[in-house]
Parts: sequence; structure tokens; C-alpha cells
Amino acid sequence: MPHGFSHLPAGLSGSISRPVPQPLVPIHTTLPNIMKTEISKFCKDYEKVLAPINDAIRTTVDACSVPSVQSTLKNSLAGLNDVNHRLKTLTDKILGQQAYLLIFGPLKSGKSTLMNALSASYVSEVTSLPAYPCLVYVRHGERKAYSMTRYNGKVSEFSSNDALQEKVQQCHVSLSERLCQSEAEARDFEPGLDYAEAIRRIDIQLPIANLQESSTVLVDTPGLYSRMKFGYDLMTREFRNSAACAVFVVKTDNLYLEQVFDEFTELLKIFSRIFLVVNIDASKKDLASDGSLKPSLESQQPEQIIRAFETLSMSASLRDAYESGRLRIFSIDLLNAASRLLASDSDPDTDPQLRPFSQFTQELTNYLNSNEYFLEFMGDSLKQGQLFCREVRSHISKESLTDFQKHVTRLENEIGDLKTRRLAADEMLNADKDGVFLSVQKRRPEIVSGLAEQFREELLEGLTDQLNDWFDSNESLDDLGTQRWSPKLNDFSLKIARETFRRARKVLETPMAGADFSEEAVKLMSKLEFMPSEIGKVVLSDIESEMDVPKCNVTIEDHRVPVRKSIWDWLLLRSQSSVRRRVFGSPDQLDHKISPDVKRRKLGQDGKDALQELIQQYVDNHFPQIPTICAKQIISRYIEDFSSKLQSRLESTRTELEKEIKDRQSLLDETSAVRKSLDKLEENMSDFERSIDFLFDEHLKPSAEPALPGESGEEESVVEEPVSGEPSDDPGSETGDADSDGDAEESGQPESAAESGESAGKQHGA
Repeated sequence: MPHGFSHLPAGLSGSISRPVPQPLVPIHTTLPNIMKTEISKFCKDYEKVLAPINDAIRTTVDACSVPSVQSTLKNSLAGLNDVNHRLKTLTDKILGQQAYLLIFGPLKSGKSTLMNALSASYVSEVTSLPAYPCLVYVRHGERKAYSMTRYNGKVSEFSSNDALQEKVQQCHVSLSERLCQSEAEARDFEPGLDYAEAIRRIDIQLPIANLQESSTVLVDTPGLYSRMKFGYDLMTREFRNSAACAVFVVKTDNLYLEQVFDEFTELLKIFSRIFLVVNIDASKKDLASDGSLKPSLESQQPEQIIRAFETLSMSASLRDAYESGRLRIFSIDLLNAASRLLASDSDPDTDPQLRPFSQFTQELTNYLNSNEYFLEFMGDSLKQGQLFCREVRSHISKESLTDFQKHVTRLENEIGDLKTRRLAADEMLNADKDGVFLSVQKRRPEIVSGLAEQFREELLEGLTDQLNDWFDSNESLDDLGTQRWSPKLNDFSLKIARETFRRARKVLETPMAGADFSEEAVKLMSKLEFMPSEIGKVVLSDIESEMDVPKCNVTIEDHRVPVRKSIWDWLLLRSQSSVRRRVFGSPDQLDHKISPDVKRRKLGQDGKDALQELIQQYVDNHFPQIPTICAKQIISRYIEDFSSKLQSRLESTRTELEKEIKDRQSLLDETSAVRKSLDKLEENMSDFERSIDFLFDEHLKPSAEPALPGESGEEESVVEEPVSGEPSDDPGSETGDADSDGDAEESGQPESAAESGESAGKQHGA
């Protein structure tokens, strides 16, 4: 039978054909029909169990991703996204009855070359992505397809490999910046929390016949020791209890480096079986003593290199794994093997240079065709489901939701406080506000008392000075009233108004803005978090800037001013009124310009005294009213404007409170939807756990029926031996127990699926 990757049985049903001309025997002809039927039934049963959980977790993730609660659920959301991602991998595995073959190794060790050889197709071009710390899945597809999944669960699709490469390069730069930031802050980098936009996995689908027939998914990992590595456990833990075996590729140059096998030792804790492929260079030359080049020991006797490694460099954990059969070592010229397998005229059965590679794929095929693997397939899949139950419950536990619950409590308290304030606004709006300014009204006499007398003497003195100046000017009698006395009177009127306002302000500037609010009203306004004084200050400021001061306009009647007649007036028999018109102008205008000489001759001291008496009478008659008028205006406008602004403020406050209540209630409704989603997820996880218990009992419960023979190509293993937990003849099944998190014990031996089946059976009452 020809050897090659087409023998891999990762698909659990169907048949295989290589792209080379020779027909191949369907791989499952080597399996008992009862086992094929059991595996198929298991996958169908498990698929029905996984489907609702996938939907439930996605629904919860969507609910928890709303902006209002996302920050309070950051850790839970990152955890659920992580479970959701790994659950998708498990679902794909069950739906396609697939095997995941993980390929590890240092940078430039030959991982991509091995993928080319295993698939008998050139796939290196899609795995030569920048050294980005994510897993690359390569599987068969009828057409080429490229997608990228981030830690927040978002998926992006690309039309070509070039477009994918370009995007990965951009993400590579962004991730480098975030990593540098974490290093500067001296803290570990957690992509799910620190940079949820980081790439978690890349999926590649290509028309690859070998992968189609074997239903195998190749998983390429970033090279070890790259600067971008932030934890292999983070990238590979989804395969804990999911992928039973892995391939580790290392060049002979790195075979003896301890740091290479530091990581390798960690892999022993995760995988039941590891195939170590030592990538040799058959064309390598050494220098001979005569200066010529001769074939190197590596190219001629690679087994010597392996033997030296086994004898001198193996650590205790590697040696234990090797001696128990969990670690298998092969020396292969991968470049040459890939080249010959991609050539259409190469026959793996007859080509001696492909014999090492054929031995490797045959043993890998034998392992994946064995009862042990299929029991692990079922047991590990169920075990992973149990792990998901524990993880989901931890992510939605009371402890994990502390910040979320604080957010809910804060919203409830805020809504309660807002409703209390809204009630206060309603009561204030409906309260009787008449009469609250009665005391201010009664204090008006106090405000204006003595104001007119305070300014009278100063005003009269100023008006007398204006009269004296007028006598020394050419101004008309009308000019004396309009240009001299009226402006002077208006200046003093403004002074009185300002003093009136100052006194009124003292009365009004109180904590209650001069109002006599009831004790209940004061309490209500305190709940609304504003004081009347705030409104009062605004009203007073408006009044001060727009104060309407009474205007003074002095009109002088000429007949009240005595005028002397000259001799000529007497000789010409001019009347007193005629003389006045000649001096002052017509009674309607009084605009004749009068020289100082005429004023002395015609008016004299008698005219001046008359004018003085006239303006004094005007002051005594009009000025005492100005403070009263100003005080009345100020108080009336203050009461009117204050009441209006208070009403408007209360209405505005109530509207704002109503909006805030509505907004916070909307946020609280969102938290309620999240809470329901979380509770529903908890119910779903309980159903999921019960279904897993049933599947354990149904498919892995110890049975007294005859055991089925294994097809490992070495020793037969009996089904009931690994299921019952009794010692097995297969060295590969001698494994230890795993801890509750799926990690191996300190011995480094992972729990076999068979043992997990038995322990799960005991745990679930089998």
C-alpha cells in the first residue's frame, strides 16, 4: 500500500484517494463497522448537544457587548469570547469528524515544508505569514477562502492571500505597539483584555485532495522564540482535550539546544502522543582531511544523530515519554520529501528516499486509526465540554460579575434619587407661591427712606452753578432748561436709582432670595439641588443692566422770569410780553441767544433769583418721587421675573429629570436583558452538563461486551481495558491523571481519553 498523508484517518467516515495515479484502499476498511457506527452516532449525538450551547454563548456575548455594560463585564466578556472561540473549534471537529494536527517548532525549522509534504500540495504560501502569534488552520475547500478571527469574536473575510497578508502586516504593527506598552508598564500582556482586536486565528481553505479525503485540518503555529510570542498555552489550550497528537519539527542544528525542549516539555503535558520530526539536510557536506567536501554524518547516517540525542541530550520527561511510547522520533529530509511528493511522477511505495517520511505517516496513520485514538476522540471531546461548563460558570459567577452588579445597583439608586427629585419638582410646581414676597413689599419705605434728602443739597448746588454759568454765556433760556438743568437732574436721578437698587439688593440677596418660602418648600428645593438665591442673582443682574430711570425734562415758562424795561422800551411803549419775546424768543421756543450783557441788564439779580426759585420748586416737587418710583419698579420687576424664572427652572428641571430617568431606565433595561441572558446561559450550561453526563454513560460507560481489536499496527489494545482503567499493553496508553483544568500532573503524563471515560463514568454515576 502506498504511504503518505492520504492515509491519515482524521475523517471518521468515507474513503481516501491520492492525487497520484495509484488507487488507495479506503482507510476505514481497517476499522470494525461497529466502531465506525459508534463514532458516527457519537458525533451526531454531540452535535445536537453543542448547537444550543453555541447559540446561547453567542447570544450572551452579544448581550454583554452593549457599550453601557461592556466595561463592567470586560473580564467575563473576554472569557466568554475565549470559550466561544474554542467551542467553535470543537463544533467544527464534531461536525466534520475532523482531526486537528498541530505542527510546532522553532522559526525556520521546516514546519511549512512538512505541511507541503503532508498535504502533497503547495500550501507554504499561505503559512508564510508574518511572525504573528496566532494559529493558522489549513483545510480543504472547494474554493479558496481566507478569514481572520479576532479575540473579540469578530470575523473578517478576504478575497485573496495577498489581501490577507497585507491586513496581517497592519495588525502586526498594532500588536507590536500594544506589546511595547505592556512591557513599559511591566505587566503581562493579555490579548483578550488588553487588545481584543488582536488576531486569534486565521482560516485558510484550499482545494487540497489529501486533506479532503482524510478530513484533517493542519494547524500551523508561530515559530518558538519569536519576540511576538505571549504564551503558547494561550494559543494551544483550545487543543487541550481536543487534539490528541502533535508534530514537533526541529532541525539537527537545534536538536541539542535545551531551550528548544523547554517548550517541548510543555507540549508533553497537553498531548497524548507527539511525533518529533528531526529535519535533516541530505545535501549537507563536511570538510575532509584532504580539503575536499564529503557527505556529512547527518546526510549519511541520520540515525547516529538521533541515537546521540537519545543517549546524551534527552531530559527525564522526554525519556519517560519516549520509553512509554508517547514520543516517537523520526529523521526526515523534509525538503526532499516535499519536493518528491509534489512531483506527479513520484511513487511513495517504491521511492527509497521517501521511506523515512512514509514510515512517519504510516505510524501517524496507525495511531489515528487505533481504538485508543477514537476513545480519546470521544472522551477528550466530552472532557472539553466539561471544561467549558466550568469556565463559563466561572465567567458568569457572582464573583466575576461584581462590577456589573455594582453598575446595576448604582443605576437603581440613581433612578430612585431622580424620582424623588422629580416628585419634589412636581410639588413645587403645584405649590401656592402667592404672598411669598409680602415682607419685601412692606420694606419699600425702608428702602427709599431719606434718599431724596441725601442728594438734595448737592443737586441744588450743582444746579445753581449751572445757572451762574448760563448767565456768563450766550445761551438761550431754552438752553438753560434742556442743556444744563435737565442733564444735571438726570445724572442725580440715576444716582438715586442706583442707590435705591443697592438698598433693594441688600433686602433681596438672602438664601431664599428675599422670599418667605415655607419650610416644606425649602426642603423640596434642597432636594432639587438648587437655591432661590441663584435665580435671584440672575434677576437682579438683569434689572441692574436694564434699569428704567425716571427722566427729568425741565421746561421754563418765560412769564415766570421778570424782565426789566429799558428807556427805549418805555418810550416806544413796548409791553412786558413784547420785551420778553425780544429777549427770550417766542413762548413756544425761547431760543433767542442772549448775551451776558443783555442778561445783566434785562434780568439782573431779580431774574436770577426767580430762576433759582423755579428750579428749587421743581426739585422739591419731583425729586422725592424718584426713589419711590425706582423702588416700586425694582421690587415689582424682581417679583415678576423671579416667579417666572422659578417656574421655568422648575419645569426645565422636571423635564431634565424625566429625561435622566428615562435614560437610566433604558440602561437598567439593558442590564436586565444582560442578566436574563446570563441566567439563561446558566440554565443552558446545566442542561449541557446533564447532556454530557448522558453521553459519557451512553458512549464511554464500561461494558462487559467483548473488546474490539485496535489497528495501531503494533499491539492490539482492548476497548474495555482503557475504558475500565486497567493497565494496557499499549505503551502509549500509560498516562497519568489530569487535573481539573485539563492540565497534566507534575509527572507530565496527560490523562488518556480512555481513563477520562472511566473517571467521567464514575463521576456521573456510570
